[in-house]
Formats: sequence, structure tokens, C-alpha cells
Amino acid sequence: SIQFAKAETVHELPAFSAAIRTRRCAIIAEWLYFPRGPQSLSGATGLVSIRPAKEHLFCLAGIWNERTGVDGHLVRSCAAVTTVSSSEQKLRNITQRIPVILLADALDLWLDQASTPELLKPLYDPIPAAQFQINLFTRMPPKPGPLRP
Repeated sequence: SIQFAKAETVHELPAFSAAIRTRRCAIIAEWLYFPRGPQSLSGATGLVSIRPAKEHLFCLAGIWNERTGVDGHLVRSCAAVTTVSSSEQKLRNITQRIPVILLADALDLWLDQASTPELLKPLYDPIPAAQFQINLFTRMPPKPGPLRP
């Protein structure tokens, strides 16, 4: 299962502090999807998809953990690190928090275990709304049907 870890506290909270030091990972994504409810400017419901405008695939900052479950099997989990969304109204109308997006120049720094919290913190700065491609869907996409041979 995927969890979320706030960038503002990920380095201090016991649940995440060891993972942020030694178990950082990149979560590959094509789009981020957010529900769009009545709080949106148009009042329409549905989905909003966003991604960096110049990237077809991109990475989210993640941390991972593994533990032994009660049945003795290995359990792996992952948390996406989130930050506040841009203060621009265009993104604030979609979400208050957004996963930390690692553009190509930030990926090596994120994955380098020698990177200190001070080096990582600039990565948590929100990306300006103008750098995103945003798609609005006025209704939910259809659920996939059963697979057929």
C-alpha cells in the first residue's frame, strides 16, 4: 500500500526518519489524478489530471520500508513525500498538497544516500502552476470491465 509523508516533518517523525536517510526511492508516474468536487471554480465534479508539461514520465519522491508481517511474510510499503501545492490559485483549487515531483536534475540528488536534509529541502519547493499540463474531466472515466480472453 502507498502512504503519504509530509515533507515538512518527514525528517523528524520516527515513522519516516530512518527511511528518509537510507531508503529513498523514485516512484514513476505518467499523471497525477485528483478528484474534482463542488469546491472547484466551475462547480463540476470529475477528475483533474496533472503532470509536468515537458515530461511524459516523471518521478515522485518516495521512501520505502520493509518489515515482517504477523504471518512471517515480508511486507513492503512505500510512502510518497508530499509538499504544499503552489500558492497559485489554479493549483490550490485542485489540491492543497501534492507529491514532491523530481525532475531529471533532482533525481540523482534524491537517490544519493549521502544527500543531507539540507540538500534535499529545496526539492520540496512546489513547482509553479505554469509548468504543469492540467486536464479537467467533467465526469469520471468508465470503470474497466472484466478481462476477456
